[in-house]
This record gives sequence, structure tokens and C-alpha cells, in this order.
Amino acid sequence: MKPRLLAAMIAVLGSAIGFGAAAGPAWSSVPTPAVTGPVPVTADSYPFLATDQDLEKYGYVEEEFFIEGNGYTYDTSGPYTQDAVRNDGDGTYPFKTRIVVRRPADPADANGTVVAEWNNVTLTQDVEWNWFGDPEFMLKNGYTFVGVTAQNTGVNSLLNFDATRYAGLTVNGNGALGNDDLSYDVFGAALNAIKGNRTGVDPLGGITPGTVIASGQSQSCGRLATHHNEINPLQGIADAYLLTVCGSLVRDDRPEKLIRVLTESENRTPSPMSDYPDTASIRHWEVAGASHLPRQAGFNAQALLNRDFLPITVRCEKPPLSTVEMPFTVNRAIKGLVDWVEDGAVPPIAPRGQYD
Repeated sequence: MKPRLLAAMIAVLGSAIGFGAAAGPAWSSVPTPAVTGPVPVTADSYPFLATDQDLEKYGYVEEEFFIEGNGYTYDTSGPYTQDAVRNDGDGTYPFKTRIVVRRPADPADANGTVVAEWNNVTLTQDVEWNWFGDPEFMLKNGYTFVGVTAQNTGVNSLLNFDATRYAGLTVNGNGALGNDDLSYDVFGAALNAIKGNRTGVDPLGGITPGTVIASGQSQSCGRLATHHNEINPLQGIADAYLLTVCGSLVRDDRPEKLIRVLTESENRTPSPMSDYPDTASIRHWEVAGASHLPRQAGFNAQALLNRDFLPITVRCEKPPLSTVEMPFTVNRAIKGLVDWVEDGAVPPIAPRGQYD
């Protein structure tokens, strides 16, 4: 029996006999955030990069929430094969950030899987590149998407976009930290809120997640690789990892299922099996001919970036991005991770690139 189905049955039976909903695990090493929202949407105030997908067509809603709490920093200077050291002696630092949730309006239509994306900040903005790859896949199949703002650059971009809506956001301890050391507990707190260990409102609107996949692309993929290697051994909060277009090494002694998808942009020389193995918990998939930014992702993001960030006035006669659509492989990776976690169905080992 799938975990999400079992969880739903337990909740129904508990309600029927008067026990109420079962409490989620404590995850005592992860901050328990307070969740407020959804943040009101008006003609003059809406979430940064609010989707232009026809959510009503798919029976979906988009809502933005604030999460806040206190988190620790970590020393991640050791080898990637070792757990990080939590800086308990420094105490905790306050944070407040936003998450954007796109979910089925009716919880009964949800498939029980949450894809939580660590937003990328390479453009100096808070961007959900894996969502932009093929949002229709998630919308057609009942997935819940959560975009997480975990880094200073992302918060600063939100404040520049709408200082009133995002007043009070901080992921650096109100200026006490000059880097993104708090980002790992911020992201962990978002996953904690998704899984039910929170105070305040339910950001999933009654959906009980069976599997939570931590997702990141390029820059945020690198941060997420560190989370997998050094932070999640302490937190135990992510069920699986989807790493796209980054070559960060990942340790092979962790139980969490992980699929990495690379394009030819990052893979111009062979990825040695010694560094990028296929193991009992890791799959390494390569997409020949694909570009670092998929053309479809760029197309899906363009209108929203024009609206909320910087209008693009120059057009290339021939767009520079490959028509080989890596997001379709990402879709297969999402489905593969769910089957791997919930049913033990092992994803295939993909052939590696051949080089002249």
C-alpha cells in the first residue's frame, strides 16, 4: 500500500473514531516554523513571478505563505562525504521567508507527492527553473509544487519587487549574518511545514504528502547537493532529491533516493563512474544535445521575467537554447523517485555519453 494512501486512511479512521488527525514526526533538529497566509492578492500586490499558467483549467490554486522561526548555521567546510557540524555555540538566528504553493484545489485530486524547489538566484532574482521546465506535467498529474526562497539574493529581489508585500523578510538573522549559512535551516523549515510540523496554517490546504522531493537546478542544485551530503544526515527531512544541471559530487552512503540529470552543457567531458556512480540510492542520467537552460523553460519564464523583473527587448534570429527538451527526462526522474521511495521500483541505469 502506498504511504499516501495509508496516511489518508489513518486520517479518515482517526477522525471517524474521534482521535483527530495524527501528529507528524518531530524532526527535532529542524526548525518548527510558524506559517501565515495565504498572503492576499490584489491588483497591486501579487507573488513575484506568479504563474501565468491556467491553473483553473487543471483544478489548481496558487497561494503564497510566510514561514518564520529561528535556525542554526552549519560548518560545511569538511569533505562532502562527512556530516556538517551545527554551530550550536553561536545560537540561533531569526528568519522569515516565503513559499509559493501550487496545488490541487481539492485535496482529493492530489497524488500525494510534493516537489519542493530551492529557488535559483543566478539572475539576482528568485526563480523556479525546474517548475518552468514543464509545469503541465505537474498540473496534469496531481503533483503539489512548493517554491522556497532560501537565500539572501532571493529575499533582496523580493524586497526590490514589492517592499510592502515582503517587508520583514530575512534569511540572514536580520543582518547578523553576511552569507547564506542560514539557508539550510530555512529550507529544512519549509520542508517541516510541508510535512506538518509547524504552527499556524496548513500551506497545503489539507493535502497529506506521502513523498517530499527536494529539487534544485544549477546554482540551487549545488546548494541542495550540500544539503543532501552534509545537512540531511542531521535533519532527516527530505525523502528524495532531484538534482538538475550541476556536477556537484554526492556521497553514496546515504539512504535518500537521488536522481541527477545533466545536459551536454555540463557534460562536455566524460563524467567518470568513480565520481558519478549509479548505486542503490543514486541514478545519474545524461541528456545528449540538451542545453543548460532548456528552451521550453526559457520560453515559459520569459513573459513573467519581462513582467516582474527586466523587459527583454533584444531578440535573437536563432534562439541559442537547444530544442532537445531535458525537462521530459526530469519528469521521468520525478516519477521514478516516487516509485523508488514508495514502492521500491528501481529506476533504470541510463547509458553514459559517448565522446570522440
